[in-house]
Amino acid sequence: LVYNPSTKMYVLFWNYMRWGEQSVFAVAASVSPAGPFKLINPAINVTRGGGGDFDVLVDDDGKAYIIYSQEYKMSIEQLTPDYYYSAGGATFMFDEYFVDAPVLMKKDSSYYALFGWCCCYDCLQGSGILVHTATSPLGPYSLQEQAGGDLACVTANSTSDQLLFDDDDLASRVNIGGEAIPTLGQGCQYHNTSTTSIVRSQQNSVIKVANCNRLTI
Repeated sequence: LVYNPSTKMYVLFWNYMRWGEQSVFAVAASVSPAGPFKLINPAINVTRGGGGDFDVLVDDDGKAYIIYSQEYKMSIEQLTPDYYYSAGGATFMFDEYFVDAPVLMKKDSSYYALFGWCCCYDCLQGSGILVHTATSPLGPYSLQEQAGGDLACVTANSTSDQLLFDDDDLASRVNIGGEAIPTLGQGCQYHNTSTTSIVRSQQNSVIKVANCNRLTI
């Protein structure tokens, strides 16, 4: 949810999945942040299509930009003055592959794009934080190289860093009796199977359940 100072409207963005089709971004608007909201655009015409994880930044001059993931790559493009559509034209594509969960923000005269390695649905080890900076919202962006460019993934040890919690802790929080099923190769373990996240970013898990026929789903 962002505010457009030119139209004096609150603009709400969300993404949704369609059965058998590509996910998309939708836009609704209201004169109040509490609504009611009216659907304006059911599918934003972003350059690369689709509707993965995203964030929207309204700059000091009132221009808005969307950062979004599609097919495991991250990019940024400008929105139209009303924020209802992509303006097309210039798009900045980041180099990293298999990334999601972006944040786009500005501090003073610098722009920051943060995102991590994909960590969808079953990622007990959490993900990293890649920080990119630029002097323009459309880049070019440079990866900050501290800690090899990743500020959250560290080598796990046999105690405090091992998945950041034990089965008892997990069970008490999600009430599943320690039956979480982690999937390797995501998040911090995408590049290195011995690493884990020190900030629990994108940390989540899949829960094993049985249907009425006692089949695990």
